[in-house]
Amino acid sequence: MESERKTTGGMKAREDMREHRMEVAALQEAMWNVDAVVKGDRGEEVIDFRTQAPGYRGLGFYMSRASRDRLVSTRVINERVAAMRFRVLHEEKGAADVAMINAYAPPILVKSMVSFKRLVKE
Repeated sequence: MESERKTTGGMKAREDMREHRMEVAALQEAMWNVDAVVKGDRGEEVIDFRTQAPGYRGLGFYMSRASRDRLVSTRVINERVAAMRFRVLHEEKGAADVAMINAYAPPILVKSMVSFKRLVKE
């Protein structure tokens, strides 16, 4: 993420996540034109992955400060899928990595799948 821009979308996402006391959230249809990391005044971050693919509006993640401190890596797999890995600690079992996957299915695709499943059942 070379570009670090403060955008209205990033600030709004941070405010919403703070209000709901979210630790981590997958963001979809972020509508940003750049790869960006937007940092909040409390240490939280919004990471956005832009896409050049027509019809897709980008994926991202929100992380609280505590979650950001445990972040190991982020990765874009394709226009619809991004992932991030966190290191978590367990008092008895030690450290382990936990992956969070952000998979986007456009609403039209979801509606088509639901319709198809209903058709198959009938």
